[in-house]
Amino acid sequence: PLTLISSSARRLDRRLTDLTDSDRKLLASIRKEVWDADHLVRDLVDLARSESGSLKLKLSSVKAIEIISDLSAELEPLDWGDRVQTPSSEDLSMVETVMIAVNPARLRQCIINVLENASKYSPDDAPIELSIASDECNIYFDVKDYGCGISQEDQHTIFKPFQRGKSDLADVPGSGIGLALVHQIVRLMNGSIFILSSGESGTIMRFEFPVE
Repeated sequence: PLTLISSSARRLDRRLTDLTDSDRKLLASIRKEVWDADHLVRDLVDLARSESGSLKLKLSSVKAIEIISDLSAELEPLDWGDRVQTPSSEDLSMVETVMIAVNPARLRQCIINVLENASKYSPDDAPIELSIASDECNIYFDVKDYGCGISQEDQHTIFKPFQRGKSDLADVPGSGIGLALVHQIVRLMNGSIFILSSGESGTIMRFEFPVE
């Protein structure tokens, strides 16, 4: 049903040439709500499978920088995608030969989820920074926002299912599923995700994976 609603809204937008601006905004809102609902259902299914142990991921050896390059194309159509500042060419050159064993599509899904979360809890005109670095043992993907930070109390529960921070803004949409699913998927790829720092100037969320 969600696919039918979404495709119908797209067809209406293309075929009806005399729509007012408000009508087009309504169709765009319908597509966005369908997209959100579809991803919520998928996340719920994945979370249930991960908790039951039935979610299996096929890992492959890839260059870490390929995750970033492929991610850029996926960010482009998103409403908040232009706020994301990706690593510079110089930063990428520092990890050009680093290999990691992950499921590339799932890792991009996880990074986008955290980036989207950062977009919700920071000013609309504030950038969201995605950086990459490595040492002898690990590769690090950091997501930095310029929001109001996460309280110490909320940091203990933020990766648990259906747990939204007590300080969450009432008008910020969310289900409490996204970060819990990210945590589970990252764990299945032998990685970890944690809050590197958080305060009044913003939050840095870190992904960590062993290098090959």
